[in-house]
Amino acid sequence: MKKFKAALLCALAVLFVFAGCNKDNKDDERPLGNKTWTELVKEYSFLSEFPTFDGEIENVHYDKRSGLESVAFFDYKCDKSVADNYFKKFASTDFEKSEHADIYTKKKDSKTYTFTGGYAAGSFALTFSTY
Repeated sequence: MKKFKAALLCALAVLFVFAGCNKDNKDDERPLGNKTWTELVKEYSFLSEFPTFDGEIENVHYDKRSGLESVAFFDYKCDKSVADNYFKKFASTDFEKSEHADIYTKKKDSKTYTFTGGYAAGSFALTFSTY
């Protein structure tokens, strides 16, 4: 399971890089611009399994490959408290936190839901996925 989580974290890190740098539209990867949490949940119902994000949602990207569906976005120019408060929301849910990183996972109805978040240099990167 540790190898799987490490591989998932690496894959999500690559997604962050492409989300920030790649401006080409592909059939299975779509930059969506800025959205609200409500708009994202309406468009991608699997996000309803995660706590509501109250910060700014910028540079949204959707990706679906090999059964893995994910939405990634940033909250640029935010205080670290935005990330800390969002991580705290997971404490009262049925998500399990990874031992060594801000990765939260739960299984429900034969699906696995994963959230990965990272704060650095005034920006909070968030990735939500299911398979």
